[in-house]
Amino acid sequence: MRTAAIVVVLVLSGSGVRAESPALDAAGRAMLDSFREEVLQPDALIRRVGIARTAVIADVGAGPGFWTLRLARSASRGQVTALDIRADYLEVTGGSARAAGLTNVRTRVIRPDDAGLSPRSVDLVWISQVDHYLPDRAPYFAALARALKPGGRMVLINYEQYRDLDLSAAASAGLRVIDEWRPSVAFFMLVLSLQR
Repeated sequence: MRTAAIVVVLVLSGSGVRAESPALDAAGRAMLDSFREEVLQPDALIRRVGIARTAVIADVGAGPGFWTLRLARSASRGQVTALDIRADYLEVTGGSARAAGLTNVRTRVIRPDDAGLSPRSVDLVWISQVDHYLPDRAPYFAALARALKPGGRMVLINYEQYRDLDLSAAASAGLRVIDEWRPSVAFFMLVLSLQR
């Protein structure tokens, strides 16, 4: 276990958190940049998805928690597990959740090829700007689909240039689109469920 001190300065604004920290590299700081709020419209997007207060959510590729805290507020009587391959990002996520008084956030380090979710364990899988790093989306999406409880959904957010690849991988994984939205010109959101 690391014993080095981590200094994080948090500014709580609305339902998001912006952090400036020596623990975060440039990529981590960019994940919390206020510009993302403008182009992704996170509050409107979460309202559109309609998250139950008791939802069990997996935030796959959570990074330093841009979505995690918002999801935790929406699922206030549920559970949000922030999953990432980087422990340093998850330390910021956990610290931000504690600073915001959120007790329904857990963090877990995962392998790049496995989100580590049990079958039928979550109501909602949230994956934002992560899937383009995957060597093969379809099997990863299939694993995420198996983690969905009956009636569960997967929310996929990414740059417009990846939409066709994501649609193809989702169909291969047995997922169908039940909603689609573009929060800005550069981004899309898909809400997916298991095909019947």
